[in-house]
Amino acid sequence: MVAEFEIDRSTYDFRWVVTASDGLQIRRSTNEAYTLAVTGDNVESDVNPNLFTIDSVYPNPTSAALTVQVTKPRADLLSARLIDALGRSFDLQSPKWESAGTDSYGFDVSGMASGAYSLELKFGDSVYQKLVVIFR
Repeated sequence: MVAEFEIDRSTYDFRWVVTASDGLQIRRSTNEAYTLAVTGDNVESDVNPNLFTIDSVYPNPTSAALTVQVTKPRADLLSARLIDALGRSFDLQSPKWESAGTDSYGFDVSGMASGAYSLELKFGDSVYQKLVVIFR
C-alpha cells in the first residue's frame, strides 16, 4: 500500500491518494476525513461514513458486463467512464443526479478492446478510480 498526502496551505485543502495492492483502488478527495492505521501486514482503515465509496466492481476481469456498487452519502451528480492506457476516455454514464444510498450500476463493456482500464467515477467534486481488466 502506498499513501500520499498533500496539504495546500493557501486554502487548507487536504488531498490524499491511497493505492492498495488488492485491486489498485485510488481515491482522491478534498476536505474529507480519512484515517489509516498500519500494523505489520494488517491494514485497517476508518473511512468517514459521509464519504462516497466504491463498494465493489465485478466481475473483474470481465468480458461483457460490469457491475459497480457504490455508497453515496448525499444526493449529487455521478458520472462514470473508462480510461485506457493511452489516456482515451470512454463514457459509461453522463453526469446524472443520483440520490443518497447504496446502488448498483450495470455497464455494457462488450464493445471495448481487451486491456487494463481505469474506471473513473466522479461524484460531486471528487474523483474515484478502480482498475478494471477487460478480456475477449
